[in-house]
Amino acid sequence: MTVADLVIEDLTVEEKLKLIEKLCESLDGADVGLTPAQMAELDRRLDASEDGSDPAEPWDVVEARIRKRLG
Repeated sequence: MTVADLVIEDLTVEEKLKLIEKLCESLDGADVGLTPAQMAELDRRLDASEDGSDPAEPWDVVEARIRKRLG
């Protein structure tokens, strides 16, 4: 199957998300036109996430905080 043969509407939500993930993984910073500062910030955030100095919060915690702010 080629990309031209792909019918997006026939994919499940899970299949669409996997396709998006694969497309994003296939890009590098140069492809998406990031500035050096943006790339440095992404690298900093990835390093912080990996070394545990900036742990991620579970989505339900983040969502609750956003909903509270929106009132």
